[in-house]
Amino acid sequence: MISILLTVILGAAVVAGALLRRTSPWIGGSMALTAATGIYFAWQPDDLSGIAHLLGVGRGADLLLYIWVVVSFLAIVALMLRLRALREQITLLARHVALGGAAAPPPSADRERQPERT
Repeated sequence: MISILLTVILGAAVVAGALLRRTSPWIGGSMALTAATGIYFAWQPDDLSGIAHLLGVGRGADLLLYIWVVVSFLAIVALMLRLRALREQITLLARHVALGGAAAPPPSADRERQPERT
């Protein structure tokens, strides 16, 4: 029963990844590939346990947890770097707009403020 539920959910992730490939090929492709791999291991959990034993991990579920932690950490670091770059872009844009909006007073305004000498 759980394999069917996982297949439906991961199948939706494969479709979402395929649709995302149009705008972001690398992320969409890796999402679809990861979900397809998840579908395979949902139906063949012994294969995942075999890989886990080869890597020195006790169970396949433990291996999935370790992979999840590493991928989550990398995603957080990537998001932090992207956020920093966006903040720098916003700062530069705000400076440009602020300096572009500051115009020198027109020359006629300077003449009106100064008293005429006779």
